[in-house]
Amino acid sequence: MIKENEINIDSYIKAISDRKIIYEENVAYIMPEGSADGIDILNEYSPDLRKDLEEFGVNSVVVKGDEHTYKALRSADIILPLILGIPFAVLANFLTDWLRSNIEKGKTVSVKFIKKDGEKYKEITIEGLGEDVEKIIESLKDH
Repeated sequence: MIKENEINIDSYIKAISDRKIIYEENVAYIMPEGSADGIDILNEYSPDLRKDLEEFGVNSVVVKGDEHTYKALRSADIILPLILGIPFAVLANFLTDWLRSNIEKGKTVSVKFIKKDGEKYKEITIEGLGEDVEKIIESLKDH
């Protein structure tokens, strides 16, 4: 399953700057899942993805405020945090490599990212078995 929504990137850049982080092109920003009572709720895969992106050669930042907590998600399904700020081709290459290395066959995966589409931005969510998600990401490289 793939879901696309056109979004206003300014709200994401504001969320980044509200946490005293300077938004720069070609940096992967791993966004919080939300916040409650001023405490950012982060996906527990965030630190691992940041480290793996850095090893892949992509500068990355986990976007979080002074007060934050991690949401435990490790279960049969893998739900990755929202990533934005880097060209889609770079992110797609990283994600396909990451999925091949980290996902067991038959696991359900949810991937969320923001892709620039001309002058507009789209938030894209892809869910399914790891190998199906990988194929969808590969097919999106051509668009």
